[in-house]
Amino acid sequence: MHTMHIASCPGAAFANFETQSCITLLSDNFDITFVTAATLSFRAPAEFAEQTKALAKSLSMTSSDYVREAVREKNERALRQRMVFLSATLSARHLAENLSLDGSTGDGLG
Repeated sequence: MHTMHIASCPGAAFANFETQSCITLLSDNFDITFVTAATLSFRAPAEFAEQTKALAKSLSMTSSDYVREAVREKNERALRQRMVFLSATLSARHLAENLSLDGSTGDGLG
């Protein structure tokens, strides 16, 4: 009798635009991982495609892995920029609220 476990797949996350699911079956005799991912396609000028392939090759990567990594990095940058923007917006709102409350310190309380 073999014991079988289902586990999540660490490191199986691809770019944010891909839909995926992952199941790993672990037993005494075998490890099998099933990953499904969506395909993203886009049109690009031939020069861009050739440059991308050449850069990927120079880094010993497939062009798909190279593009996936580039998109992941862009998504992370965009998320960081969004968080900075939202943080600054929230900070400005809090400052405005605090300044409006400062005027009430001499209202007879205390």
